[in-house]
Amino acid sequence: MRAAGPRDGVKALVGAPLLGRWNNPPPGRVTRHMNGMVEFSRKRAAGIIVAVAIALVASVAFGVGPLAPKRADAADSVTFVVNSTELIVAGSSCEADGVCTLRQAIEDANEVAPEKEVRIEVADGVFGDIPFPTALNQLMTTDDASPGDTSGAVFWVKRSMTIDLDGRLHLRTPNGTLTAALAAGLWVDAPNVSLLDFDDWTASYSAIVFSAASDGSSLRGGHNIQSRNYHTNRFVAVLGGADNITIEDLVLGHQYSGQLDGGSIALTPSTTALGSSAEPITNLTIKGVTFDNTTVAGSHCSTTDGMGCLPTGVNVTNNVKVDGLIIEDCVFVNFGADALATGQPIDAYYAGDGSNWDIRNNVFTDIQVDGSELAATILLPFDNRLSGVNYIRNNIFDNAATASTGSQSTAISWNSASYTENGTATKPSNLFIQDNYFNGYGKSLPTIRLTETGTTTVRRNVFGTATTAAAETEKEETASDKVMFDNYNATSNRDIRTWRPVAYKLDQCVPTVQVAANTAGTSPNTPVTLDFYWTKATTAEVYLGSVEGVTGGGWVTLDQIPAEGYIRVQTHGAGTSPDQPESSQYSKTLAVPAPPDCSPKLEIDLQVWTDVPSDATSYEAIMDSGATELPEAARIPPGAAVWLTYTVRNTGNVNLERVAVKDRGHATVCVIALIEAGDQAGCARATVIPETAGE
Repeated sequence: MRAAGPRDGVKALVGAPLLGRWNNPPPGRVTRHMNGMVEFSRKRAAGIIVAVAIALVASVAFGVGPLAPKRADAADSVTFVVNSTELIVAGSSCEADGVCTLRQAIEDANEVAPEKEVRIEVADGVFGDIPFPTALNQLMTTDDASPGDTSGAVFWVKRSMTIDLDGRLHLRTPNGTLTAALAAGLWVDAPNVSLLDFDDWTASYSAIVFSAASDGSSLRGGHNIQSRNYHTNRFVAVLGGADNITIEDLVLGHQYSGQLDGGSIALTPSTTALGSSAEPITNLTIKGVTFDNTTVAGSHCSTTDGMGCLPTGVNVTNNVKVDGLIIEDCVFVNFGADALATGQPIDAYYAGDGSNWDIRNNVFTDIQVDGSELAATILLPFDNRLSGVNYIRNNIFDNAATASTGSQSTAISWNSASYTENGTATKPSNLFIQDNYFNGYGKSLPTIRLTETGTTTVRRNVFGTATTAAAETEKEETASDKVMFDNYNATSNRDIRTWRPVAYKLDQCVPTVQVAANTAGTSPNTPVTLDFYWTKATTAEVYLGSVEGVTGGGWVTLDQIPAEGYIRVQTHGAGTSPDQPESSQYSKTLAVPAPPDCSPKLEIDLQVWTDVPSDATSYEAIMDSGATELPEAARIPPGAAVWLTYTVRNTGNVNLERVAVKDRGHATVCVIALIEAGDQAGCARATVIPETAGE
């Protein structure tokens, strides 16, 4: 921070204290996708992505496009160019001058020598709907594509390839008609398959299936919000055994998901033989996906109208094990109860053992499921544990716009009875819930609710003013209903009691808080870490910092000066594992007054001296030497030797350290280690007026 003095060209550089920091949602981003004659604009602003159809393409299938070229071969690669929107054309061929359907291109690609790279793309000017099969013999395979897609798949990919549809070839089941029952749209049954820009791609069960053999495959780009009844139970299904799958930059919503394993993205075992013996899904990344269930006026969820269906976003089902799950930079909009199912953004209630999950940097908004702890925005595996290291961090859960009318209570819920084995509840849970922002939750149950989870670390989370919190703030310490965070009983974090703030003072703009250990309930293991929060009234809107290694009550110093309002504490004790602290609920609040102006304030006085004695070389000696001070308007002849002194006065309320004094055109004159509030210090230097300076 800088403060300028009364003389031009003189500066003082000072280190200043850090004032209160507000937790604001991160800025949005804009993603655009051009699809020939169709343009979709997907904008993220203030944590919400809105999908806007700029121009709609009628469901017209252009049967045959340009007939050349159809296939381009190189020494190490083959490209098939689709020029027809038909499903099947008798005598079709992807050679030159032939009719190349998507099915024919995939069939031909499946037969290419394994050492060659294969690409399928769409010819210029070709766009429209591929007719959905009306009979099972029109499917490319009738083998089970997944436990749900028992009739087979419309398209079957059996070798590595890239399929780029550029958003121009669509697969849509007929409105209100269930054809080719329980068939997948596209079955990825080979490694390293890259799918690009699949728009309006539906089927009668799963639109796209990644099988256990699809290691290293990906789906990037696509807009798939159902606007009628397509009978698609889930858009993407990832099966047990799949490894290194990436699903990225899609817009999904309104899947007709009345089934338990439905949803926009479903993770499920590869066979109907469920249980811990099933192969796990490993290293799955879901990134930059918008799950948008914004409903159209007058729509509802039924067998004839899919626009009102509110499916689960990511559904981990049927006891499937998932090792390495990343869900990041996603947006979840408008989830709640519809006529057929309760849709939740992330539902892992029926998941098997999980490990190394990282749910980070996502935005959840307009989530109105119901008041049950089992209808949380993020529901973790019931009666199952997590291993490795798992995070829910840096997410925004914001229901402020609907908090007054909605019923959403719980943002994160976990009931994991496996942590109470042998009568102990101190096992590390391997879960860290940290650095999240919550607003508009807690209608009847806690915003974060833990039951039988053992030691689970919940730290540095903040709660907006629309959060329902206990009006009598002392209840936050022990209550289990309308609180911000709840250890339901001793089976979670031993239900340790938090330390409390009991006094506050601000001395020379240094904020300190006196804390006292709990006097009732289970004490945390020491040393403890204390997290401090500021609140306008009853929540915890601003994280003020942490103090580590505290072993007894006393005064501790805060990193930030709180505004007028209240402060409160959350305590973290040393758990049974040094890497897994145990966390308390939040303490009661302590009032703090409005702070004084703690901004740095300086005045700097530059003086010019002549006739300075030869032994007076310091600032103090010059000021006491009786030398002649030149008035401000004096003319100094070239070649004259003078002394300059700089007097720096601290006129503010805060002590200033490392004050660097510089004069224009010169190096640093001096660095003053400390100038206390109301005090002054100075420095000096000798100089000769240059001969070229003039008088």
